[in-house]
Amino acid sequence: MKGLNEYITVAALMAIAISVLIITLEFIKPLIEKSKDNFVINEAMYNIHRIVDNILEISSEGQGSRRSLEIKVTEGNYMFDKNTETINFTYVLNSDLSFSGYKDKINITTEGKIVKMFVKIDNVDFLNNHIINKGDNSVTLVYDSFDGSVIKISITT
Repeated sequence: MKGLNEYITVAALMAIAISVLIITLEFIKPLIEKSKDNFVINEAMYNIHRIVDNILEISSEGQGSRRSLEIKVTEGNYMFDKNTETINFTYVLNSDLSFSGYKDKINITTEGKIVKMFVKIDNVDFLNNHIINKGDNSVTLVYDSFDGSVIKISITT
């Protein structure tokens, strides 16, 4: 019986250790997911500001001006929408974060588990729709033409 007690003791300790590990992971997992979501949202804000700043720079320089940007996208995607003349970002949340309103001139909302951000630049039209996906992206913005008071920008990768 003496040897059997040692096996029961080891099994009980293993069960307790595994239980503690599972409980800890279940507690920490939402914190990690929320932290990742915050990182992705902050990265998106930074990327949108960089894009807008570069569009405003080439708009002030004149026709033919161009900028090449390296855009890192951890999650989500960006779209230059020529129909609405907006830069859009969408991302599926892993946590219970919720957003509504404007932050630094960028509209940000949560619909279900999807975060949507967009910004419109006055007097700038996009000549083409363009999507920037997850990964390292090289994007070129070109001041293509001028139509009345509207500057036409083309986007390529």
